[in-house]
Amino acid sequence: MKKFLFIIVIFFLIFGNYNSVIANNLNCRDDKDKKIINIFYDQNKIEAVGKTFTNVLIFGNGISAEYSKWKSSFLGFEKILEERWKINLEFSEPKSVSIIKFKYDDGISKKLSESFYLCK
Repeated sequence: MKKFLFIIVIFFLIFGNYNSVIANNLNCRDDKDKKIINIFYDQNKIEAVGKTFTNVLIFGNGISAEYSKWKSSFLGFEKILEERWKINLEFSEPKSVSIIKFKYDDGISKKLSESFYLCK
């Protein structure tokens, strides 16, 4: 019985966390204007450019997440989406990050900016 339990524990240690991401920091630079950003990420959130991105999706060789900013309507009974940010981290060499910012007016989205960074 002890051998069986030992095999199960080893199996979960090796294969149990195949879909998890260890917390890590990235330093990334935009080649156009030499702007440097620091990114902290784990399997639950990504922190970058002063925002905490949630709704994390882990895929093959990368991570994607979103940040949404809401505003209250006239009397505060409903919330209206004001802006949304999307971040994509790609871990194949060279490591890269893209950040896309959308602004919403009357429910219609407009892409405001898209930034690309190379990371160490």
